[in-house]
Amino acid sequence: MGKVSLLLLLALLAVAMAEEDKYRGPSEEDVIVLDADNLESTIYESDETWLLELYAPWCGHCKTLRPEWAKLATKLKGVAKVAKIDASIHRKFDSVYALKGYPHVVLIPAGPKDQKIYYTHEGARTADSL
Repeated sequence: MGKVSLLLLLALLAVAMAEEDKYRGPSEEDVIVLDADNLESTIYESDETWLLELYAPWCGHCKTLRPEWAKLATKLKGVAKVAKIDASIHRKFDSVYALKGYPHVVLIPAGPKDQKIYYTHEGARTADSL
């Protein structure tokens, strides 16, 4: 096999592997994606109820939750905001929300916000149980 053929084969293999990791579940258009720069201003300056997922993109449990989180966001549209933040990158929220593992789901109630007032979801992780 020539050098060009080998490089082409490796490139095709890399593309195929990347395709395998692409998400193909329910639409996530209703999930609000936050980061360290906008989480506090988005959630804590709002009077609305928020469900926040702290996740890591490499986490198997997070990947399993992803389609359920998308369904939940659509189901709660107009009732509560559903958001997520990559907590593996934005580590400043580990202590704010007592993060012990991924995914970590918290409910931040409606009304005036305080970072000390939130509820951790410990139950099943399906759109219906969340």
